[in-house]
Amino acid sequence: MTEDIFHSYIAGLIDSGGNITFRKDVRTKNSVYPVVTLKSYKKENLDLIKNKFGGSLIKNSSKWELILTHRKAENILKSVYKFLIVKKDEADLVFKLYSDRYTKKYEPERKKGILEEFIKVKKIKEVPTKTGKGSIKKWLGDVDGSS
Repeated sequence: MTEDIFHSYIAGLIDSGGNITFRKDVRTKNSVYPVVTLKSYKKENLDLIKNKFGGSLIKNSSKWELILTHRKAENILKSVYKFLIVKKDEADLVFKLYSDRYTKKYEPERKKGILEEFIKVKKIKEVPTKTGKGSIKKWLGDVDGSS
């Protein structure tokens, strides 16, 4: 299998049933990171991807999930970017998160802007805010409250 065919296969998995999102790192105050999740009923479909890009492979009810976070998420998206159709805008925001960094004082505001843009792109509906430590929407509210 050529590299382009392999990458287009992964892009198809991401576009059709995959998920690109951000999570709050509960160990730090202002750190967020990207998460790419791929799902399949057959483990073998995800094994090749895991062998090349890493990540965690877990069984969730009847499906297998490959979860890539931080730089692994960025790396897989860079590799398949030219083949993405539906989730290209979401991938752009992951790249934006890892682009220019600001000083510690302004970094939370930069990340907040990226996440607000992500919520618009993803068309996340207004639902009650989760109160968990890893909730992006809760963190956005905390950043608003401290500004």
